[in-house]
Amino acid sequence: MFLSNDDVLFRVGASALMGSANSKFAIMPKVNADFLLNFQKNVDFYHAHYFILGAEATNKYIAPKAGFSLFGILDLTGGYGFSLDQEGINGKELKGLNINFTINIPLVLLN
Repeated sequence: MFLSNDDVLFRVGASALMGSANSKFAIMPKVNADFLLNFQKNVDFYHAHYFILGAEATNKYIAPKAGFSLFGILDLTGGYGFSLDQEGINGKELKGLNINFTINIPLVLLN
């Protein structure tokens, strides 16, 4: 979890999005990949935050994103989703602005 050189980190993840679209329940798989960047040297507390550049994708849309992360655990990102098909999910096309608040649980903490 605490690396000797953590200026650039790469993170991948997978999840499932669940919710209602046009009054019907839907589940959609999602994968994401992020670069976490912080090039400040010889500081401890100020190296706790990262700038995030990444993308997420489902079988219905792809969305580049940018934002900030605290300790690589709490993320606030925003981006724009580009629809991969016109059908969408339950007749609702998935495109437009998206804002994400994410809590990541590092695998190191599960040991």
